[in-house]
Amino acid sequence: EELFDPQLEGHPVGVLSANDGCFISRNDQLKALGVPMAGLYFEYQRLLEKCDARVFSSNFELYLDMSQRFYRTVLDFSPDVERYSVDEVFMEMGETKKSFSYLGHEVLDKVYKWTGLISRVGIGSNKTLSKIANNLAKKSKKADGVVDLYSHPEHIDVALERTKIGDVWGIGGAYAEDLISLKVHNARDFKYYNHREIRQLMTVKGARTHLEINGVRCFGLELTKPLRKAIGIQR
Repeated sequence: EELFDPQLEGHPVGVLSANDGCFISRNDQLKALGVPMAGLYFEYQRLLEKCDARVFSSNFELYLDMSQRFYRTVLDFSPDVERYSVDEVFMEMGETKKSFSYLGHEVLDKVYKWTGLISRVGIGSNKTLSKIANNLAKKSKKADGVVDLYSHPEHIDVALERTKIGDVWGIGGAYAEDLISLKVHNARDFKYYNHREIRQLMTVKGARTHLEINGVRCFGLELTKPLRKAIGIQR
């Protein structure tokens, strides 16, 4: 929305779900006002009017078109790219003579030049660590858009300590509450917790997430979309 309307720059901007019920996307200014992901629009409407925020209904045709442009751009860097969501991909970097950090900045620059979109790159030895790196790249001005935990494993524990347990990819709200009750407050606490107890609490998928936090690769790239096993509809 900001890309196609430069007048939105500096304003809190949010996009609502299909039925205009809750927020599915927020810029930094809107996040600073305390509007959470999936926050109900009507609960924040007065605050948003007071702060001159701009709120949009979803324009899925536009977003999917931009998503396709983004995807085609990153394919220039690797043929092994998994489309994880409309605005996120996992990419196998492979061998390179350049540093991964330098390559990450090349990705950012090309995506911005070809699409106008501002993106972030997180680099890790597996999906979970790359997601953690990506989240830190969004928050850290010093990182300048790229965090590389693969080339700098000595920084992993610091990164994990800065990541709340509920922000770890694959750990939902219910499991986060259970883990906090066990004094597991961040990803570093999770890393050093007993693996057998994690498996008992969170089953096989949780155990795999625990292994990935410890540097083991458990989740491969899904280059073709798996068939849906169930479809849910809610209003």
